[in-house]
Amino acid sequence: MIALLIFSKATIHMNSNASTALNSSRLRTSYFFLALIVSLLALTAGAQGVTADTIVIGQSAALSGPAEALGKEMKLGGEAYFKVVNDAGGVSGRKIKMISLDDGYEPDRAKANTKKLIEEEKVLALFGYVGTPTSNAALPLFTEARYP
Repeated sequence: MIALLIFSKATIHMNSNASTALNSSRLRTSYFFLALIVSLLALTAGAQGVTADTIVIGQSAALSGPAEALGKEMKLGGEAYFKVVNDAGGVSGRKIKMISLDDGYEPDRAKANTKKLIEEEKVLALFGYVGTPTSNAALPLFTEARYP
């Protein structure tokens, strides 16, 4: 099983153009490195989450609850970036499919979502987790599953 966990945090302050530009640049850099790593992993024959025409990426994020705005922005940002990649032909001809599950910024839900993404959805990579409590709850699962 080959997989990857990328924790990505982005805070966009609408009141400050400098802060927005800086965080936007960091977010673009995060997406670039994700695309690079996914591209390399996707070349591995028989990798979990990779078929002849699809690469499946999983996300557990706060799509509701106290960090809802950040979680939704992470999801929208990922979808927008993967659309650009897919519209350009995908990764080695494979389209990226992102499965997003709502954890409401609750550690127990993030843990359950991570288990589902790994065991049931069989994703190649975990992407765009929002926050320390939810990320820490998922840590034992991807460690035990031998996700780097």
